[in-house]
Amino acid sequence: MDLIEKINKEIKENKHEIDTDLISDTWHTFKELYNHRSILYIKLCKELSMKKDFWVFKTKKHDDESIMEGYFILGVKLPDNSYISYHMNIENWTLCDFAQEIEKSPIKGKYTSNDALTNLLKL
Repeated sequence: MDLIEKINKEIKENKHEIDTDLISDTWHTFKELYNHRSILYIKLCKELSMKKDFWVFKTKKHDDESIMEGYFILGVKLPDNSYISYHMNIENWTLCDFAQEIEKSPIKGKYTSNDALTNLLKL
């Protein structure tokens, strides 16, 4: 087992004792990086919501009606009918008032972070 595997195992086994928000690459903590990503994505979605061929939505439910407590989905449907979506901290809900609130996500099946990256690169 290499060092990275050991660290990840330690975090997983002690998840209630380790505040992963405070883990740092020496310049930024995970919490800082997630906060920056969230605000950048919110700003992108706000801009896209003003364009005719994009649909921006927010919802607390996945397509199967499951939820992640404390999070919501902020998504964009692109003109080619593909999607970009991320889970956002519920604290950011009102920052996304420009998005159409819907009952559940229209994204069906498995959606991965690689899907989000691939579709972001289409913009």
